[in-house]
Amino acid sequence: MLFPSLSPPDASGPEWLRDRRQAAVDALADAQVPTTDEEIWRYSRIGQLDVDRFAAVTAPGPEVSGPDLGAARVDAAAHVVVRDGFVVSIEVDGTVDGLTVERVDDRSGDRPGIGAAMAEPVDVFAR
Repeated sequence: MLFPSLSPPDASGPEWLRDRRQAAVDALADAQVPTTDEEIWRYSRIGQLDVDRFAAVTAPGPEVSGPDLGAARVDAAAHVVVRDGFVVSIEVDGTVDGLTVERVDDRSGDRPGIGAAMAEPVDVFAR
C-alpha cells in the first residue's frame, strides 16, 4: 500500500464535493509503491522513498517571505492566491460583468460547478 496512513477525506462542503474526495481516497487506497522491476523506475531510487515521512496538508501553512511579486502581477479580472493547496485569498475586479470567482466548497445555489463543462475528463494524450 502506497499510503498506509491515508486519512478520511474532509467532510466539509457540498455532497458532490465530499463524493469526489472519497473517490480520490478510494483510488489511492490500493495504490502500490512502484519498484525498479518496472522499466520506468529502473534507474530511480524509488526504494529509498519513505512515504511515512509525508503527511497530508490539512491547513495552509504560514505565509513565507520571498521575492516581491508585485512587479510580476498582471492586470487581470481576478487574482487567486493558493498556498499548500488552499485558496487563501481571492480578489475580483468588480468592473467585469458576470464574473464570479469563489471557492468550490463555498458555492451555494444550483449554479453549475466542477463537471459542468464535461461529464468525464478527457486525456488528449492517450490517443
